[in-house]
Amino acid sequence: MKPLSVLGLLACAAALGAQLVGRGVVLPELAAQSNLIDANLVVTLSEPLHLRIAEVVLAAHLLVAASASRWLEARWATSVALVLVGLSGLQRFVILPAMYGAWSMADLVAARPIEHVLMGERMRWQDNILVGVMTLLQLSLFAAAARMMRGAKADAPANAEPSTPRAPAETLAAAA
Repeated sequence: MKPLSVLGLLACAAALGAQLVGRGVVLPELAAQSNLIDANLVVTLSEPLHLRIAEVVLAAHLLVAASASRWLEARWATSVALVLVGLSGLQRFVILPAMYGAWSMADLVAARPIEHVLMGERMRWQDNILVGVMTLLQLSLFAAAARMMRGAKADAPANAEPSTPRAPAETLAAAA
């Protein structure tokens, strides 16, 4: 396996892992502690974690984009990797700051002012859709890598010399 293939696979796995573990375990677990802290403090505490998760995903997508052309040897894979960089940059630098900015101007316990709460909810919905699209694109890169590896394994025996076992009569005739 080529070093760029390993780098691309690790970077793609890091991005997917950060999204699944960070957004699927850490942030929901922090939000579930509402009996210990109120909703405003949960949002305040989750903002830096959410931003760091987005930064890890962005850095991993940059590595995937840098290695995709040689890793997967397909032009569409490079395009998908560049789309991933754009989407993760959009998430980190546009959607998340707008979402947490709207929530910082609202009292989530009293749900006032309602326009800021609705803006934060709308941005959360957009963030979730964006993460879903990024996950599907990452899985398509994994599927392309698996197909490429399967094809490489199928080609390997064809290049080698065929070694067919000889029948015992052929072995004796060759020896005589």
